[in-house]
Amino acid sequence: EKNDKPQKKKAKLQIPRGLYIHGPVGTGKTMLMDAFYANAPTTTTATTEDGKSKKKRYHFHAFLAQVHQRIHQLKQQDLKQHGRNFAIDTST
Repeated sequence: EKNDKPQKKKAKLQIPRGLYIHGPVGTGKTMLMDAFYANAPTTTTATTEDGKSKKKRYHFHAFLAQVHQRIHQLKQQDLKQHGRNFAIDTST
């Protein structure tokens, strides 16, 4: 017996790389993130000295402030080590 119905192709599952939650104050964005963080499994069993998980949760603005602070520290280290030499060594 031949099946004349067209075969439906299964859609490939596309997993999002990230999620951006936005909305007015008081709509539950922080509550949602707190619940997600509390239930998100970690891929490591590493803990701090006091036994807490090394999992971290940052507010977006705090995260970016930390990123900018680290970039500034790295620039200061590079300046101290190499001075204001903007020449690029292309001999290698």
